[in-house]
Amino acid sequence: MILLIIALPFAPMVGDVLVYEETEMAPNQLESEKAMEFIVDEFGDVMSGESTIIALTSENILDNQSKDVIYRIEKELFNASHDGRIGGKLTSESLYSRLTDYSSGVMTGMSRGISEGKVLVNLTAELLFGLPLTFQQIYWQSNGSAFIIWGMPDIHVQVWQSIRAVYPNWTTLQVDIAAYSQAVGVLQSHPIMQGMNSTMQVMAWSWFSLYISSWNQTSLNSTLADEPVLRAKLAVQDALPAFLEAIPAEFQEFFILIYYSFDLWSWDQYHILNQFCRSLIDGEINESYALEYFELFYQQWNGTDRAPDQEEFEAMVNIAVIDYAEMLGGDEGEMILAIFTGLGFSHWNDTLAQTEMVVGMVSLEAESQKWVVWEVEMLGDSPSFAQLYGLAERVVRNSTVELFPIYVPGALVSNMVNVPANDTTMMVLTYESSSVAADSVGVVRDIVHSISSEYQGLIPYVTGGDAINLDINEAFDKDLEKIDPVVIVLILVLIGMFFRSIVASSIPPLSIGIAIGVAMAVIYFIGSYLTSIHYSVLAIMITAMLGAGCDYCIFILSRYREERTNGLSKEESVRISVEWAGEAVTTSGMTVMIGFGVLALGRFALLQSMGLSLAIGILIALLVALTLLPSIICLLGDRLFWPSKLETGRRGKSIRKDIKEKIGYFGKSARFAVKHAKVIVLAALLISVPTTYLVLTLETSYDFIAGMPDTESKQGLEVLGDGFGQGRIDPTFMTVNFTIVVLDGDKFDMESLDIVEDISHDLDSLPHVKEVMSPTRPLGELINYRNLSEYSPLVATEYLSLMKHMVGKNRTAVLIQVILETEPFAKESIDLVTEIRSVGSNATISYPSVQQVLTTGSTAVMFDISEMVQEDFSQMQIAVIVGIYLVLLVVLGSVLIPFRLIITILLSISWTIAITMLVFIHIVGTPILWMMPMMLFVICMGLGMDYDILLTTRIREEVSKGKNDKEAIVEAVERTGKVITICGIIMAGAFATMMLSSTALLQQFGFALAFAILLDATIVRIYLVPAIMVLLEGYNWWAPGRLQRVRTEEKIKHKEWKKARKENK
Repeated sequence: MILLIIALPFAPMVGDVLVYEETEMAPNQLESEKAMEFIVDEFGDVMSGESTIIALTSENILDNQSKDVIYRIEKELFNASHDGRIGGKLTSESLYSRLTDYSSGVMTGMSRGISEGKVLVNLTAELLFGLPLTFQQIYWQSNGSAFIIWGMPDIHVQVWQSIRAVYPNWTTLQVDIAAYSQAVGVLQSHPIMQGMNSTMQVMAWSWFSLYISSWNQTSLNSTLADEPVLRAKLAVQDALPAFLEAIPAEFQEFFILIYYSFDLWSWDQYHILNQFCRSLIDGEINESYALEYFELFYQQWNGTDRAPDQEEFEAMVNIAVIDYAEMLGGDEGEMILAIFTGLGFSHWNDTLAQTEMVVGMVSLEAESQKWVVWEVEMLGDSPSFAQLYGLAERVVRNSTVELFPIYVPGALVSNMVNVPANDTTMMVLTYESSSVAADSVGVVRDIVHSISSEYQGLIPYVTGGDAINLDINEAFDKDLEKIDPVVIVLILVLIGMFFRSIVASSIPPLSIGIAIGVAMAVIYFIGSYLTSIHYSVLAIMITAMLGAGCDYCIFILSRYREERTNGLSKEESVRISVEWAGEAVTTSGMTVMIGFGVLALGRFALLQSMGLSLAIGILIALLVALTLLPSIICLLGDRLFWPSKLETGRRGKSIRKDIKEKIGYFGKSARFAVKHAKVIVLAALLISVPTTYLVLTLETSYDFIAGMPDTESKQGLEVLGDGFGQGRIDPTFMTVNFTIVVLDGDKFDMESLDIVEDISHDLDSLPHVKEVMSPTRPLGELINYRNLSEYSPLVATEYLSLMKHMVGKNRTAVLIQVILETEPFAKESIDLVTEIRSVGSNATISYPSVQQVLTTGSTAVMFDISEMVQEDFSQMQIAVIVGIYLVLLVVLGSVLIPFRLIITILLSISWTIAITMLVFIHIVGTPILWMMPMMLFVICMGLGMDYDILLTTRIREEVSKGKNDKEAIVEAVERTGKVITICGIIMAGAFATMMLSSTALLQQFGFALAFAILLDATIVRIYLVPAIMVLLEGYNWWAPGRLQRVRTEEKIKHKEWKKARKENK
């Protein structure tokens, strides 16, 4: 009672240490666990698993109704994470949030593209149009300036010479006067003069006036009077300083350059003027590409004998652009032609026209509609992230997926919607911590179902790891609410019927109830400080303790009643009950604890926790039966059997004698087994042949989801599996660790990527592999990773971003995802892990730069667990058989009986597994879970020994009293028949109540254990055991030396005993 009081605060807390998935209990030394830890360190939460997934189904999940639901759910979840309903930060990810994130990224690229495009288009326009136009402008400016400085004097000289030729007798003064007058007229009508603007004309006439003044001064020199050319040169030289002082400063340098570059003869020479203009513009061109283009244009310009008119000039530019585009070739050449033809001479320097062209180019590159690019452009040159994200939200909210204005990679949609059916989508919720996630599932469900209920045709499911755990937890609690009362009522009724007593029926369950309370407190400490506790452990432990513990109590109570009926005192009856029945109970308990305890030798936490918990539970139940129960018997005495009256003394002996003389069912059965021993043993062996074959060829299932109750989370997983394929929901991961840096900035090591692609190709070639995603296949299909420039800049940027996301923090590790066609826990998937790892092993051998390849994921974890458990189970089998054999060897003092006990249990196990296969695979339609056969073996090797040990110890007792083997067997079967049968029915019934569970694992355990216990307590114990022991006869009790506890035939030698045995036959 003191232990119970101490345990009371801790027993109810046992639920806090339970886990609900087998993969959560894998040891850290497994490759898959090491890989998982490495991935978390290197790649963040890519493998953390979505703790909660919302699945939505409707006829068209992409319609506006479904979109409204998703937006409303996201908004309400956001509110819940800020108003305290959901503790901590929550992130919601849906198709539309992904589209928004993607679109904002694309828009960021658009904004950058617009800014860069504006610069590019403007520079290109300046090159294609501005450079030729600048040359044209320089040409006409140079032509006009040369006309002013040298052309006007030249024309004046020509006029002067023509007058002198006509009037040779005129004086120099007369010729000068006439030449001036005529030259003014000629100059006024000259095309160059007429083409000048007013400013230039003013400067021209100002210059001419200064020139004439200097010209007139030269007439004073008689030697120059008839040398008009020399006079003109001197006049130009003399007039220039005054002219330069009179004109604006910005013109002075250029006119000086004209003065020194030309003369009276060359000022109107077309090619000389071209060369002069080229020398001017060459000094202004700093880029080689501009010089290349200008050369092409200049060849056209200089290829004629005169300056072209505007139409001819534009034709020259057109030819130069075409030649330049052909010279560049490729995308660059096409861009040159596009800008040239798109703008033309009329709009080449129009900012709006250039912007419109850039918008068109960005729209084409992004495969997006122009209005979206215009929206981005209107945000300005450097929009903030908030501006771009807000625009992306508006675009996504007001657009449909089918007609989305921005190009969207198919994988982005197909990862969230089951394309092309489009009837299922998912929302992924991630939390700040796992504790927040576990506590938030209920709130999430309330929000999701409340909003979804307002829309017709929309069915929501909340699933994922935490939802599964919650549903299993709730289902398990409901199961216990159903199972525990049924077990207790069943035990009370059966014990009450056996003892025909209300008090006696309540003592065993009350005693074991105390033991269960203490055991649950112990389990809480085991789960808190030693190892995780699987949820099934609690149900099995409670059921096993009730069944086995009550059996122990019943056996002691029954022996006490028998001894009291034989006339012994209360104290003597208690002593004999504890001595003989207690020995049998202790032996049985020890074998049960060995059977359960060997599970703790394994490396799998599930088996460790089950072994520790069940062994401790049985130990506590055994101690209660051997200590508390005798105390209660001493305290209550014969009142235990109220309202029945226990007959003692002579009356009791008389009743016992009458009962003994009447041969009941068990006596008849024992005599039948003794008489037909060989037939019974042969029949058992014949039955065991096909059942053993079935056991050896049994294919078990690793799919714990299939064994879950039909909860919302399971239905959600099935919906997602049907829509997306289970392999996509739960992929397999491979990490390739290199000895060199794979990614430096934005530059990949191409040899490493080639190796990654070789591995990806080999993985993709394996059977049952649907898709492989890696840096060379970022969306599941091979891309030209060596030359991303073949894609549009935005697509290339997106590919590069995805590729970089698959490289670890240390830049030497690469992540590969393998998406299977089959479910993660299907046999085909589990078997495929070996081939996947073989690909990795081959890579480490073939490529020196590959240091290590690790594989993980739920499928790989389950594979590692199964391999580890199979390896451990081989050792467990040996340990449990050897352990039980040694205990029985010492307790029973026989070499053959322990061996016979183990053989009969193994036969029972093979029959049980065969029947369980028939029921669950062929009738119920549920596969046998992988743990069930192993657990059945160790549990039956423990619990299944109970009734055989109880019978065998009674046979040994009768033999030790002087009976021969046949008499002892019949007597023992008849004496223990009722009590063992009722114990078997109680334990089988207790385990059978587990079939009320909604979980396949507990249903299978319940059925198999109930069948095995019932089989052992009836058929095996009543017929098979007596038959085998009769055939063995005296060999039953043989043991070397002091180990032998039963010595028959007055301790004669072995040879004499054999002779006596023949005579008796």
